[in-house]
Order: sequence, then C-alpha cells, then structure tokens
Amino acid sequence: MGAQIATTLAAQRLRDRLRAGLAVDVRGHGKAGGGLILAMQSFGAAIALDPEMDVQDWPLFSSARKGANVCAYMRIAVGRVEMTCQVTEPDIALLMNEATAKELDFAEGTSAGIYVVNTTDSPERTAERYRLGGTVTTIAGDALGLQYLGRPLANVAVVAALAKATGLVDCAVARESIRKSLTKRRIPERLVVVK
Repeated sequence: MGAQIATTLAAQRLRDRLRAGLAVDVRGHGKAGGGLILAMQSFGAAIALDPEMDVQDWPLFSSARKGANVCAYMRIAVGRVEMTCQVTEPDIALLMNEATAKELDFAEGTSAGIYVVNTTDSPERTAERYRLGGTVTTIAGDALGLQYLGRPLANVAVVAALAKATGLVDCAVARESIRKSLTKRRIPERLVVVK
C-alpha cells in the first residue's frame, strides 16, 4: 500500500472516530525548549476554529531546564471533550526530539496509531527502529529549522506534518494558526513569514 493511501486511510479512521462520538487523543514527547508545546497548541487552535470541534490541550513538565523531557496531551472531540485525564492510549503519537525516545517509549499504549516523528529517516526506517505498526509520517523539522531559522526548531514543520497526516485540519488553516501563535509570542516578524 502506498504511503499516501495509508495516510488517507488513517485520517479517515480519525474522522470516523469523531463522527461516532469518540475523542481523538494526541500525545507528544520532546525536550524543553524544542517547540513541542507551541506545536501542540497551534495544531489544537487550528482544529478548534471548526465550530463543531472541542479541543483541550495541556503540557506536562516540571520546572526543569531546557533539554529536559516534556510531554503534551491533546483531546479532540465533536461537541464537547468530556474526559480530562492523561492520554495513555493515543490515536496520534508525536516525537519531537529523537533523544527523548532513548529514555522513554513515545508510542506506549498504541499499536496502530498515526505517528509523526521529527527525523531525517524514512517512515519505513522509523517504523522499524521504534517498532511502530500504524501510519508513520516523518519530517526533517530540525534540518528545516536550521536552514530557515538558524536553529533546530521543528515546531512549524511538525504542525504541517500533523495537519497533513491526520487530515483533521486544512494545511492553510494550520499555517495561519502557527503564524498567530508565533506573532503572539512576539517572534520577530522577519521569522514569521508565511508563504
């Protein structure tokens, strides 16, 4: 089965869950200061622009310094999100920083979800390395951040990958959401260029 067909089928399963009144759970892992929280909040804000959707997202981290492991959760539902607890069986698992996977299993609790991984490796190699059984999307977000921002920040690329892999939000809406998030955080306008 081709990668595009697999992604389309996985996105359809998410839409079917939502239509059936079930929530879609997202869990992301990364390092403090690496853009995970901004990516999750921007993706959630883009989905929440749909008046039928309810989104709750929350980070889980301590007062640890930059580079410590962080986790972020999101729950998406049609109507209203009813359950507000830790995501232990995500439908979508995000790995923002591969160093995090050396210390924990970012895909724990899922065996056939959608996996978005910030890596230069192929989806096939990534699935093999982390023993992933679902739909794997990879994005070389750090490399793109270095190229365009001079820093390995993958948040913009990861939001785009989440939008494309899940089909839960139009890419143009996701792009505008990340632009608003960056502007709100007072990122210099020269870095907030939307093409």
